[in-house]
Amino acid sequence: APRVQQAAAVMSGHGRSRSKSPSRRKRPATDDGKVSLPLTFVDIDETQERAVLRNDGPHDIDLDGYYLQDLIGGNRSAAFSGPHVVRAHSTVNIWTAPGGDNHPDGGEETDTDFFWNNRSGGPRKNPVLNNEGDGLQLYNPDGALVVSALVDAFSKRRAVKLTLRFTDIDEEHEKAVLENYGNKDINLKGYHLEDLIGGNSSAPFGDNHVIRAHSTVTVWTAPGGSNHPAGGEETATDFFWMNKSSGPRKHPVLNDEGDGLRLVDPNGDVVISDTVRTFSVKRKTGHATLSASSDSMDTDTPRSASRTTRKTVTSSSISTLLSTAKVNNTTPDQLLAALFKRLREIEREVFLEYDP
Repeated sequence: APRVQQAAAVMSGHGRSRSKSPSRRKRPATDDGKVSLPLTFVDIDETQERAVLRNDGPHDIDLDGYYLQDLIGGNRSAAFSGPHVVRAHSTVNIWTAPGGDNHPDGGEETDTDFFWNNRSGGPRKNPVLNNEGDGLQLYNPDGALVVSALVDAFSKRRAVKLTLRFTDIDEEHEKAVLENYGNKDINLKGYHLEDLIGGNSSAPFGDNHVIRAHSTVTVWTAPGGSNHPAGGEETATDFFWMNKSSGPRKHPVLNDEGDGLRLVDPNGDVVISDTVRTFSVKRKTGHATLSASSDSMDTDTPRSASRTTRKTVTSSSISTLLSTAKVNNTTPDQLLAALFKRLREIEREVFLEYDP
């Protein structure tokens, strides 16, 4: 059937099978005039003419009667007609020019693919989103703004997004493991590393620093010291933190009291970052028991103490730490390191509490 007929069927509620619409309750407006609903645009792609809307709440939300408007061109969609339900903790695609080249497979609306339809009828054919900058707004049936977002917020994020993640950051051995979980090799030429606490920055990686698809590499953060791969040289899977002045770094980068790493692209945008604590917890939970020195614990709290008591002691100790820092004019870096240290002590207490 022609697309206009399909859209007309959809708008009349007969184009696809949807479950019964959940009841809608009137939502209060916020101070800025928006209606308070747990809806967020998590992507707006001007090249694909598609937006992704997420429901962060615990209840389904029906968009029947809601409509869209772009920020630049003043275009306005027809109101969604019939049940257009965004399930709790789920996303839907909203195609802003489904009558053109960009639409879901099959060219019809589904439970997770909604169409921008013209008010005159039929899916819009011409692009809505201006490639030079634009945005989208979602309004409820009463004309109150529910959510809005700019294209730029997402186009920049896509530009720097890579299929990379840290799978380990080990402060004791001064090394991190980077995984490329994508289907294409990634060349890190021009990228560099920074630590979160000390403000250290590596020299940029060169041409030969390639992470193969579905593979990992180890980045040694102090390869000029005692921690380095066998042979003490870089390989296809062992990269070195090099000083900007030249040569592998000798002194430790990762603060043992808490730190982290970020990977920065040639434009200065952070691609990924993570903390040492994320992985030290994983390593510790792999052990049946965990030892801790008495001076690193609240020794006045017995192992059998209730969670409420432990929580009170923990809150009190952190409050004391903050008060002491204020009196001593502690720098932000010193305070952050001290907080990391205290959090690690709390981790030990929690693990010991559940140690059989």
